[in-house]
Amino acid sequence: MGRMKIDKSSLRKSWIEDLKVNNIMKIGGAKIICFACQDGFSFKQKCEMEQHIQTRKHQNSAKKFLNQSQRQSLLIETVEAPPIKTFNSDLCRAFVSALIPWNKLKNPDLEGFLQKYTGKTIPDESTLRKNYLPNIYNSAIEKIRRDVGLDPIWLQIDETTDKCGRFIANVIIGSLRKDNPTKSHLICSTQLDKTNNSTVTKCVLDALQLLWPGSKQDDIEKKFLLLITDGVEYMIKAGKNLKTLYGKLLHVTCIAHGMNRVAEDIRSHFPEVDKFVANMKAAFKKAPRRIAIYKAKYPDLPLPPSPVITRWGTWLSAVEFYANHFDKIKDIVKDLPDDSASVKALKTLVSSPELPRNLAFLTLNYTFLAAKLKEMQEKNSSLRQSLQYLDDIESKLFSVRGNVGKSVIEKFKSVIGKNPDLEKLKGISAVLEGNDADDHDDPTLGLNPAEIASFQFAPITSVEAERSFSMHKFLLSDRRHGLTPENLEMELISHFELLHDDDDN
Repeated sequence: MGRMKIDKSSLRKSWIEDLKVNNIMKIGGAKIICFACQDGFSFKQKCEMEQHIQTRKHQNSAKKFLNQSQRQSLLIETVEAPPIKTFNSDLCRAFVSALIPWNKLKNPDLEGFLQKYTGKTIPDESTLRKNYLPNIYNSAIEKIRRDVGLDPIWLQIDETTDKCGRFIANVIIGSLRKDNPTKSHLICSTQLDKTNNSTVTKCVLDALQLLWPGSKQDDIEKKFLLLITDGVEYMIKAGKNLKTLYGKLLHVTCIAHGMNRVAEDIRSHFPEVDKFVANMKAAFKKAPRRIAIYKAKYPDLPLPPSPVITRWGTWLSAVEFYANHFDKIKDIVKDLPDDSASVKALKTLVSSPELPRNLAFLTLNYTFLAAKLKEMQEKNSSLRQSLQYLDDIESKLFSVRGNVGKSVIEKFKSVIGKNPDLEKLKGISAVLEGNDADDHDDPTLGLNPAEIASFQFAPITSVEAERSFSMHKFLLSDRRHGLTPENLEMELISHFELLHDDDDN
């Protein structure tokens, strides 16, 4: 005689009744749904269900659930399948978007606040990381794929060393469209074993496969048209590697990086001014007594700028400030007490006849570059506008005479001369404007008319990659060095995409 087939659903219902938890548990498909814990469980035996009910987490959650006035509305719902935990998903999404570390959920006051006003059990950070972050990341990747579609693309790649000493390469992509600028997307943030042309090339190839999974090289060749990197040697070599694979690819180095190198060359010619700027920053950093003297003498004068060498143009902006307010700054410095090496150095410097002369020369001829660097970093510029910034800089630099002027011109020529396909982009821009491009190598070789037109809003800076590194630095705070590279990548890409969604709204 065959064994009688047991109705598992009826069996589980009997467990719920026997254990007297029918006010907080229901059958949902193949699982038992615990409304208190906001989760579904595949209990195979009654004892497993008993063990769950006896856990401290369940007991605390059940108590809070039963005390909430909203419980009746939850219980009357017909549960045919395990519920989608939209609260957990939305909580994870909100924390990722705001770059809030998940360990903040352990804060008793925050946890109590969220439970009080949402009536939900607050998940552990490991639950969010394991069960919800991958979904948000996958949604971000799918959204990128939908946005790009079959459009031709530009791709930026840059590399940095993070706080843990790891080499990180970020890849930013965007569509090339003739009618309007397009969104930029962080498609991958990869840890490299070392930085050389081979690892960078592989990183780009992996990013392209992630964007177009399963696509053949011939198909990608039709769509991968523009590569933007910085000007270091291994990036130039990586560009050459990629151009052998993708015949239509043009490679340019970031013009903002290049102009910053010109700005650094300018700074190197004026060590006295550089010393003055550095000592002004040191003298007034975290110095309330000196700031009080400063504001007492000139209350309407802004505090001295604090240039950061890695932030493009900030040194030249500081020079402009000191040139415009030199007499007042000199007056303030003379009244400062001689209580530090920086103040003593400043008093010597402001008495030098060379300092005001050098400031005058710089503000007349070179501080304009700070504003141009800022303009270059603006989003949504057309190719023509970006190239116009470069033309304006060239015109201004070439008008400066003297030994310094000649040296800076040579630096500018060197930077532009090492930019692989900048001249071809200039030729494409000329074609799009209806001008004669005979002065350039044939820029349209291998490109069809639609592809040429798609360069209308092509970027020629890697500013978006630099911005992504700022996010990476903020995300990887001193207390979050335990984040694995995989989780860090998923969180960073998800944040970048969510942030750009907010920009669009």
